[in-house]
Amino acid sequence: RDLHASFRRQRQMCIRDSVEHREEHKKHREQVEKEFEENQSKWYDKDGRVYPLQQVAPKHWVALPKDMAHEAKLEELEEKESD
Repeated sequence: RDLHASFRRQRQMCIRDSVEHREEHKKHREQVEKEFEENQSKWYDKDGRVYPLQQVAPKHWVALPKDMAHEAKLEELEEKESD
């Protein structure tokens, strides 16, 4: 069997599938972009830089503003207590 022909066929199927699901993918992408824009200030400062990592547990670091690190530590402790 011609391997090159198999690759071409696979590529044609991928292109067909991507065209068939284009609208579905577009809606999902728009939803993700909207969620990112709504929550962007949680992870980025006013200059667009990611917040520095804050340690909230012995093995858990999160990019948060300094004032939110304490809240994250409390949530981490509450999760451990509930386990």
